[in-house]
Amino acid sequence: MTGHINLQTIAEAQNRIRKYVTASPMIPLHQSKGHQIFLKLENLQPVGSFKLRGACNALLSKKPEVIRDGVFTLSTGNFGHALAWIANQLNIPCHVIVPDHVPEAKMAGVRYNGGHVVRVSFEKWWRYVQNEETPELEGYYVHPDGEDEIISGNGTLGLEIMAQLPDVDAIFVPYGSGGLCAGVSIAVKAMNASVEVCACEISTAAPFEAARRNGKPTSIDFQASFVDGIGCPSVLDKIWEIVNELIDYSVTVNLEEARSATKIMAESNHVIVEGAGAVSVAAALKEDRGRKIVCVVSGGNIDHGVYADILSSNRELEH
Repeated sequence: MTGHINLQTIAEAQNRIRKYVTASPMIPLHQSKGHQIFLKLENLQPVGSFKLRGACNALLSKKPEVIRDGVFTLSTGNFGHALAWIANQLNIPCHVIVPDHVPEAKMAGVRYNGGHVVRVSFEKWWRYVQNEETPELEGYYVHPDGEDEIISGNGTLGLEIMAQLPDVDAIFVPYGSGGLCAGVSIAVKAMNASVEVCACEISTAAPFEAARRNGKPTSIDFQASFVDGIGCPSVLDKIWEIVNELIDYSVTVNLEEARSATKIMAESNHVIVEGAGAVSVAAALKEDRGRKIVCVVSGGNIDHGVYADILSSNRELEH
């Protein structure tokens, strides 16, 4: 049930955002014994994550008078950074509502691009995400996953993957709140229904796995970790309609596997990746089939201290 989001809206988004969004490179993972794993490097976007795609499409698809007085959104980091970046390019104000536990360092990109940070409790923030409450701020409200334009913008990543590697067998996508998986799966399945799309989750926050197991969105215990860019207390209803139909399967990895994948990418390809972006590679490395797999490296915005700890770890890495 993809509604108004389809291959045409995604192609239109691609044309609309071309001026601002990098067509990110795809490279083979050099240290992938027995696998053909390719890295789609969204960490090289101007804001360091794929979130720029949806943010750009959301604003550029609006008439100027709609967003003239500014925009605001919900974020724990990357989407707020992306919206502040494009708002700054368009010379309009931007406010980002964040849970009160989010470190100030995660908001540096928002502030650098002229955005304003508004802190609320996690409980209130999550009610906003679920549309149980509406934030009371002036300007146009951009829901980080609830707008069709966001999902269509995310879908442009799927178009690029299919153009760069037409004979891909499977695409592994980190599952956060689901907007990226939704957009990529709509684009890919419209172009080649035989290509599998795998949702990749971290064991400390795996709402999609729980929803699939129970046949409906299910509340889970959410545990904070260094993998802070994915995972939420449950799958959003609108997203569930899309991903339940189009996602072929999911793989859940643990924190040690995510650390290992982070270190492997640094050592083999000199790629800096955040925890969320490493989860897709960690999942692919668990595969026992010799297929062509594209892993979406969704972002590279990781705390320097956390990254240094991972790289200096002496744990044995198996891959």
